[in-house]
Amino acid sequence: MVKVSKCCCCIPVKAGAYIIGCFHVLGVIIGIIQLDLLKIALDIFCGATFLLMVFKDNEQKRMFYFTAYLVYTGIITVVHLIFTFWDKDEEIKTQKTCTDIELNSEQTNPWLTSPYKDMDDCLYWVRFYIAVGQVFGMSIFIFVQTHFVLVLYTHYKNALLVRSKGGCLPDIDAQAV
Repeated sequence: MVKVSKCCCCIPVKAGAYIIGCFHVLGVIIGIIQLDLLKIALDIFCGATFLLMVFKDNEQKRMFYFTAYLVYTGIITVVHLIFTFWDKDEEIKTQKTCTDIELNSEQTNPWLTSPYKDMDDCLYWVRFYIAVGQVFGMSIFIFVQTHFVLVLYTHYKNALLVRSKGGCLPDIDAQAV
């Protein structure tokens, strides 16, 4: 039996699982507004299993929700990694940033007032800053997703507890009345 009852030291695991599920239901609406078909499909996938669990809370439905979220996390992580290492759009932004420094300068040598020595130095450092930002962002993303997966796993394993402790089984006191 899992003895974890709180997520982030203060939120009950069941409430954390419901918050994550609500994000997916809201994600469908946001995906529709943004016309993002991948987001809509993945959030419908997770949101549907969440709603199924809400309406019929038992161990099996909690497992479906956990498994759906695990698949969602795998797909979304792969998509993020592809766009992290596929640097076509970053190259365009890097080139534009350094070209803007050159074109918008009032001086004959624009690099005197910039933090870079020349165009090559600018390109190098802007690429470096973008890469550091992407690695940092991806690390935070993976940390948060791993935390959410563990919350949902704990929620699934807690299904064998009584309802008052976040599980699916009836409370013993309720049967005695």
